[in-house]
Amino acid sequence: MTNAHPTADSLASCSEDSFDLDDVQREIILVGAIIADVVPNIGGIKGALRSAWSSLGALSISHYKRNIFTISTSSEVASQILEGAPWNIINYCFDVVAWPPQLTIEEVPVHLIPYWVQVSGLTLEKMNATNAKIIGEEIGAVLEVEDPVMGKAITRGFLRVKVLIDSRKPFPTDFWLPRSTHQSFRVEYCYGGLGDFCYVCGLLGHCENACKGSSESSRTLSENPWIKRRLPPVYPLYHWSN
Repeated sequence: MTNAHPTADSLASCSEDSFDLDDVQREIILVGAIIADVVPNIGGIKGALRSAWSSLGALSISHYKRNIFTISTSSEVASQILEGAPWNIINYCFDVVAWPPQLTIEEVPVHLIPYWVQVSGLTLEKMNATNAKIIGEEIGAVLEVEDPVMGKAITRGFLRVKVLIDSRKPFPTDFWLPRSTHQSFRVEYCYGGLGDFCYVCGLLGHCENACKGSSESSRTLSENPWIKRRLPPVYPLYHWSN
């Protein structure tokens, strides 16, 4: 009787090396992910995305699975969408990444999100672009650094650096920097436009009342860095003066 189940050898013969597969040239394909523990209504997400991008040009939005979407469009529109990422959609963070042709959709790193970070509390001697890059590298991969010095003038009382942040991990809040007087001072981070964010665990995708760690954290809530700070940790970048 013939064995109806494929053998390991027969499966191996079906590798890509055994086929002359065609590489299809398409429009630019983007992969988007809404960062939410409980995914909102899919139709509502699509509608909000179309509304946010209505002035950019023609595009097609498809739902792949759970919180993942694909967007097909021209290179010009894709560039504008990527430049604006992450997007605030129904008060959730919606990250968008170009889909490299050599990767599967599961390999596209939509969990790495570009954020501008404001670094406050540094002394004047520490206010420079070099330190902004050093601090940014402690948070994530540095994409862009803003130099606070123009000519001989300091234009801001803080540093700004754009970094790729792993949304699966709690967002860093601050660090302590030693002084020559043997005293340390606290340097704090503010993030631009986080959307739905939990000030108990420091993660995107839910608020405090939906935090799975809230009951465990309630005993030490007053010690939580996000709660203790009462500087607003979320502040839209477009409200910051230049």
